[in-house]
Amino acid sequence: EKDFEFGKVYLDTEVSQDVLEEALSREVMRAIQVLRKKHGFKVEEKISLTLSSEDEFCRDAMNKFRKEITEKVGASKLEISVEKPKAKHHGDLNFEGKVVQIAFDKAK
Repeated sequence: EKDFEFGKVYLDTEVSQDVLEEALSREVMRAIQVLRKKHGFKVEEKISLTLSSEDEFCRDAMNKFRKEITEKVGASKLEISVEKPKAKHHGDLNFEGKVVQIAFDKAK
């Protein structure tokens, strides 16, 4: 609550499930882009991507934003699973105490 000359403003600071899901998907995309750059991938090079997490919320959120993730990171294939992924390029993302494992190879 904040007082201003013409009244008050109330701000709901509670973070909804939808906001958390979108935030996770954006962080996943950012982390993938950082890994792509680190490993010298060009923008036009497609990847075969696997995302995994033991956390059900993370898997559900990534599935919900599957299309956006695939398009934004240049993936020709996206697999979301519980098992730790195996690929040449990999890294972990920590989000709100949960871990998402990222792994990808150059698409064939």
